[in-house]
Amino acid sequence: MISSNISYADNLSLSIYGSIESKCEIIFSGGNQVDLSGVKEKTLPLDVYCNQAMSMAISSKNGGLKLQQKENFPAIEYLFSLNIEKASFTAVATSKDLMAGHSFNSSGVIPFAASGQIKITLKENLLYAGSYTDIIAIDVFPSLHNVSQ
Repeated sequence: MISSNISYADNLSLSIYGSIESKCEIIFSGGNQVDLSGVKEKTLPLDVYCNQAMSMAISSKNGGLKLQQKENFPAIEYLFSLNIEKASFTAVATSKDLMAGHSFNSSGVIPFAASGQIKITLKENLLYAGSYTDIIAIDVFPSLHNVSQ
């Protein structure tokens, strides 16, 4: 007598998944201060790390370089420009316009690791003795805009 033991296996399923947290940051490789003493234009290098399309919100505290201790002197305006070529990201605004704040986005381009630069160009030379200051706030964050293919 021949007997056969045939076994049948149950179907198995395997779920595979993964996730990566959204990350967007900007690092000023040359420090975070721009000294315009005796010059009309200065460039500051930066690095951006972002794993999805990004946006930036940029604002100025004074709308220009304000002469300290002299409230009646108007702020010296400057042109602010930011360029991150790999992300096709260019932002240009006057310091006066930055007082209200401006938002810029990378139009769906994901920069991953990219280098760029900020350029500050004074509209007129600093003339009066004293310290001039302004603070530019730059917030970088993942964009809500669609990613380009």
